[in-house]
Amino acid sequence: MQLSESGRVVTAVATSQGVVKFQDAGDKVWTTATNNSSTTPPLDVDNLNFGAASNGKVWFVDGLNYRYFDPTDGSINDWVASAGDLPIDSDSRGARGIEAWRGRIVVFGVLGLPYDWFMAEIGDPTNFDYSPDDPPGPAPTDAVSSQTGPQGQVGDVMTAFVPFDDDTAFMGCSHTLYLLKGDPQDNGQITLITDTIGMAFGRAWCKSPDGTVYFFSNRCGLYSLVPGSQPQRISQSIEQLVQDVNTGLNRVTMMWDDRFQGVNVWITPIQGAAPTTHLFFEQRTGAWWQEEYDNDLHNPLCACQFDGNNPEDRVVLIGSFDGVVRYLDPNAATDDGRTIFSTVAFAPILSPGLDDMILDEWQAVLGEDSGDVTWNILLGTTAEQALNSSVEETGIWTAGRNATAPVGRRSHAIIPQFKAEGQWRMEECRAVVRTGGLKAARAKE
Repeated sequence: MQLSESGRVVTAVATSQGVVKFQDAGDKVWTTATNNSSTTPPLDVDNLNFGAASNGKVWFVDGLNYRYFDPTDGSINDWVASAGDLPIDSDSRGARGIEAWRGRIVVFGVLGLPYDWFMAEIGDPTNFDYSPDDPPGPAPTDAVSSQTGPQGQVGDVMTAFVPFDDDTAFMGCSHTLYLLKGDPQDNGQITLITDTIGMAFGRAWCKSPDGTVYFFSNRCGLYSLVPGSQPQRISQSIEQLVQDVNTGLNRVTMMWDDRFQGVNVWITPIQGAAPTTHLFFEQRTGAWWQEEYDNDLHNPLCACQFDGNNPEDRVVLIGSFDGVVRYLDPNAATDDGRTIFSTVAFAPILSPGLDDMILDEWQAVLGEDSGDVTWNILLGTTAEQALNSSVEETGIWTAGRNATAPVGRRSHAIIPQFKAEGQWRMEECRAVVRTGGLKAARAKE
């Protein structure tokens, strides 16, 4: 918790093994919330736990229980409807998804009511009375749901609800995507955006400061989306990395990172800690990066943007299998004590005329505080073969301006590659490249 002159308060709240924990100002450890709920632990251990902040509290769903955390006394309590009823199906199962939008708490994902959505009264997350006695009639602030509002069900299994602005939200479904324009209780309309692209369940989406929504689809592609347009696929260059993702056995979590100006896409197996590959989309260049954590227990199960008052506290937090909350630090020399290994492969040097290419020499300038970098040259008759080939030429570059390194290697596809342990920084790189010519190409046939 951090206090400011404006009265703004920031409190970190998390769940672990069904238990709610929080951090007070200056604390380095988590405090377990006092359990005033009707179960121990208050949240289900075997189901996903999702929460949303509204009216100074955090409201939780897990598919079975409804709970809320009150930071004023550090307690977790039963979420009981003050009017109407919290949504449950005939088997007493509750919502699995929750978001906050335009002063309302929105819940969805009840297994027995897969096409339905439910919104509490504006300003009161406990009021689910859809037919209150409000003379001279219903008020625009009243609770509303797909069962009572004129918009009705979306006709597909709801998997996500994406608040965009105070007047707009996206409804992600199994294989469709809808736009909600305006409040459903005040003549809001739901319109179909696409009937071929859906969203993965949960929070497999995020929003950038420029108003672009990024999401992981039911077809395992990654898309960008803004109101008034169709989803734009941005994962064409990495389709082989995402096309086989099982969205039932993996939890996809996405989070915008303002420091790195891009989108984290964490793909974590949910049956236990196991090796996996995560992705990062760099918005400025459109580049995709692959990430693997050396310790499988570090693979994220959840994430949030911690928007603290101090500049160093405005970071992305991730929660992992080992119950530890970590943050992404651009200045970290290790990955929580483990060496950071990095590999960068340049785009292949090719000729459009299928000629051989010759890399005569190259030179690099590293940052003055950079660690050493090992450079490799990979060769092949195709780019794919080169990427998977053994190293043909290698050397080491150190901090600052390096001497020109003679290479003199020839092949149809040449891939320069960098490898390093720990931190390094590239300022610029130059290479002398020429074609072997048509004569060489004919002679090789």
